[in-house]
Amino acid sequence: MIAVVTQGGLKEGLGHVMRMLCLMDELGFDATFLLNGYDDVVFRIVRDRGFDVLSGDQSKLIEDVKPDVTIFDKFDVEEELAAKAKRFGKVIMFDSTTANEFADLTVNALVSCKGKNCYHGLRYLILRKEFSDFWKMNRMIRDEVEKIMLIFGGSDPSNLTAKVLRIMGDFDVTVVVGPRYVYLKELERVAEEKNAEILVNPRNIAKLMFRSDLVITSLGLTMFEAMCVGTPVLAICQNDTQRWIRSHMPFLKFVLSKFDESEFMKNFEILLDGEVRENLSKFGKSLCDGMGLFRVVNLIQNLI
Repeated sequence: MIAVVTQGGLKEGLGHVMRMLCLMDELGFDATFLLNGYDDVVFRIVRDRGFDVLSGDQSKLIEDVKPDVTIFDKFDVEEELAAKAKRFGKVIMFDSTTANEFADLTVNALVSCKGKNCYHGLRYLILRKEFSDFWKMNRMIRDEVEKIMLIFGGSDPSNLTAKVLRIMGDFDVTVVVGPRYVYLKELERVAEEKNAEILVNPRNIAKLMFRSDLVITSLGLTMFEAMCVGTPVLAICQNDTQRWIRSHMPFLKFVLSKFDESEFMKNFEILLDGEVRENLSKFGKSLCDGMGLFRVVNLIQNLI
């Protein structure tokens, strides 16, 4: 029995949940997702993928489920929670900076860690299979920016999608929003003014990114997906967690700590230069090859 302890919803977004669904699909194991709160959209997504899901006090849920393997995907795992999971079986942690002494395996794609059972760096970033396929393709960078993709995650609680679209110039813009986005009516009004296309939860994200000259997003999984396919990215931090990640990954380029119109436009205008985008495309592909999913699956299979 595998338990996945994570979080997701309007405030947290869907990144942790989607990453674990991707991993569980590839592992092929039955799993129960233990969430810290109820969210109808998240519950539906998990169940539609064929997994059980429970919500509530995660310590009590672990006690009830008694998993042979517990996988934590959250930045700060409480020691009491990790110790309880350890009593029942193996413990695997993703991107946790706490309670790592209880882990049989720690995989930190975004932050560093120490120990013989710890693997860190973007080599272990979990992306869906199609991204490794697009990484292998020869990416051509046009001299001029024509197609732009706006995508700010499954919920976009700050509504950066509409804020950014309002200040965009005369470009072919595709706007992608997720199932937890609650500002759709406002966005539709802005999109009509800008003659932009809106796609709700499309399946072909990798292809859409590959066809775009620039992706504008937040500092999260989507940013690294774009880097993997070789599309230049301009990213904006939406919350303190993303700003914290930015501080631990100073090598990332064109990542703004917050949305500021003048700062955004200054960086956007720099990225209109074809040579700048060419270099950024090569840099992104050098960091993210899309093979992290398979490396992580191999680590887990060897462990359990």
